[in-house]
Amino acid sequence: MPSVESASKPAVSWKAGDGQDIVGAVAFTIDGTAIVARSNAIVALDGKTLQEKDSFTDPSITFVTGPTLFGHNGKEIVAAGTKDGRIVLLDAASLGGASHSTPLYASAAGLGSLAADALTTWQEMTVTAESSLNVPFKIAIVDPKGVTIQTANAVSGIATLTVPVKGGVYVVKVINVSLGPLQFTTTTTPVVKR
Repeated sequence: MPSVESASKPAVSWKAGDGQDIVGAVAFTIDGTAIVARSNAIVALDGKTLQEKDSFTDPSITFVTGPTLFGHNGKEIVAAGTKDGRIVLLDAASLGGASHSTPLYASAAGLGSLAADALTTWQEMTVTAESSLNVPFKIAIVDPKGVTIQTANAVSGIATLTVPVKGGVYVVKVINVSLGPLQFTTTTTPVVKR
């Protein structure tokens, strides 16, 4: 049986540093760059040597999902979710820009902690909103043209919708029937417009 490590092809490894574990799964860009999440950073590694190529760091956030990659307007975008319910979007070609700390987009903090271990992009989206406040609410999905395409009333504090998506920015609205719209972040679409 051939060895994984040899003189001509030594095995390589990468240590996350500062005692931080890798969060979630590793994602790979089209050119083979490995994108890895640590608790407060997203790191780009050369796919063959595992040498650090680029990074985004924000000590004020804690990532709870691994990176998810998707294409938008000819760019590869990295999305990751944070403990306080934010979604952070980064340009895979320049994580965090020149300062290594500026995302393309970061949503506002959610209504609570994000209880997800991965984000997803797909041709349909499922959104679930849950409240322990015992208030009547509903959720609505608005398509990129501004048309409300579906709504659902909460039953026992939970409302769920599944709708087809064709790209673009979809708005998720959580509406407290008594008070009006609330802020909400979804982990099922790569971009949420507020």
